[in-house]
Amino acid sequence: MSTQNFVTKLGFNRKGYDLIESSDKKSLVLTGQSINLNENIDYVRKKIPNLDHITISNERNCLNKIEKLINNLPSSDYKNIIVFGGGSIIDISKRFFVSLKKKNSDLKLVVIPTLIGSGAESSMTSIINTPSEKIVVSDNGQMPNIVIYDTNILKNINSNEIIFGSIDALTHCLESTTSFLTNPYLNFFSIQTIEYFFKEIDFEKLVSAKSISEEDIYKFCIVSFNGGLAQNNSGAGLCHAIAHAAEALTSIRHSRCITYFLKPTLEFIEHNNNNFFKNMNLKNIDKLKHMANYCKKNIENIDLLDSLISDQHKKNELILLAKKDPCWRLFNLKGKKDNILDIN
Repeated sequence: MSTQNFVTKLGFNRKGYDLIESSDKKSLVLTGQSINLNENIDYVRKKIPNLDHITISNERNCLNKIEKLINNLPSSDYKNIIVFGGGSIIDISKRFFVSLKKKNSDLKLVVIPTLIGSGAESSMTSIINTPSEKIVVSDNGQMPNIVIYDTNILKNINSNEIIFGSIDALTHCLESTTSFLTNPYLNFFSIQTIEYFFKEIDFEKLVSAKSISEEDIYKFCIVSFNGGLAQNNSGAGLCHAIAHAAEALTSIRHSRCITYFLKPTLEFIEHNNNNFFKNMNLKNIDKLKHMANYCKKNIENIDLLDSLISDQHKKNELILLAKKDPCWRLFNLKGKKDNILDIN
């Protein structure tokens, strides 16, 4: 790519909130329903007293309902859109941002993740999962301006969720090296993120842990942020294409599908591209395979994913659906992609 797209400002905890400029002008707060964020919203209100707050529930799966929420907002002239949420809420906030920015070019999008790993907070891509299709829009007009990681929110995330999320983030980094949109800087950036993770994190220890230390949460935030930036500038690849198809067929969560199909994807690359990982100086591929395989035991309803592999008809259906995914077309290495699940 000729240009790189990056979030302008990144902050952590209370100092991170200071990146939000004080204003008498209204700001819009968007949240989901899963956790209580009243304390965090009250803290934002000290800086920006005039807030409108919208809670998004089942609207997240319907574009018409999202558009209705936008059209029925109390104002169209906000200083900031401040979103607290996981990937789906963040992606919806990008739709709000693009729509309202047409009338207010100074509008800022501030993202405060309540779940990490997807990289949605640092990406210009939005994905809306409707009952009939997955709607993907990638445009630099959706790029957040500020990302704030609040460890007081993130420390309450189940450790398994953080581990699954980190596999998604690492897969984004890995797939950026296989994309025809990559470049030398992205290769350096993504490879260093993978190496950093395995140097700093003992994932087996954390899988069984009841909680994760604040020090380690910072590390997971960095990996999530970098994974989003990698995806942002190079797209994804085969593992994501197959995972998206598996999600559609089974309704199993994205991070679980990524975990399930990562090892076969890595083995397919190795089988068809002699010394690719060695030449790229990716030293921890075996550890990445082990991590994905180790975490498979915690995938809920894994038998549904197993059946996609063991039943030839279902496997054909899975591959046909994956081939329709834009991530499928970004893969730029050797190998007949239709055979990706046949490598032993």
